[in-house]
Amino acid sequence: MFKTLKTHLLLLGLLISLPAVALLYILSDQYRAEVTENAGDDALRIVSQLAAQQKTLIESTRQILATAIQVPEARLQDLDECTKFFKKLDASLEERQDWKNFGGFIRTDSKGNIDCASSPKAVGKNVFDRAYFKKVMSTGSFAMSDLVFGRGKP
Repeated sequence: MFKTLKTHLLLLGLLISLPAVALLYILSDQYRAEVTENAGDDALRIVSQLAAQQKTLIESTRQILATAIQVPEARLQDLDECTKFFKKLDASLEERQDWKNFGGFIRTDSKGNIDCASSPKAVGKNVFDRAYFKKVMSTGSFAMSDLVFGRGKP
């Protein structure tokens, strides 16, 4: 008799807790769906913000370059003055948080030979085969490059 009473109580306990377990499962499934939806919304919001920041950065870069080519030091044949100007411009941008990873400034001739740059290592190199150089030469307007890997030795 004791075994049957114990079994009955155990079954009664399971029967009573079954709706609670089912409710927990349903609620956790709904919570998981809500979290997944919110994650997608958050990701879309972040991507939209990054796209807006990139658009602003591109426009700012275009304005800086349009201004820089008006400065005599950037246009004259005096390479020392050109280099000083580009270094000063580069240094002023590096102070700003949103420009910390800016690659620097170069000036080339029509064949892609770099004759002036904010980084002395770039002078003498050629960018004729780079997509951004080809675009500038074909359109005569602003061009932005994709991520560029150096040609240096590993």
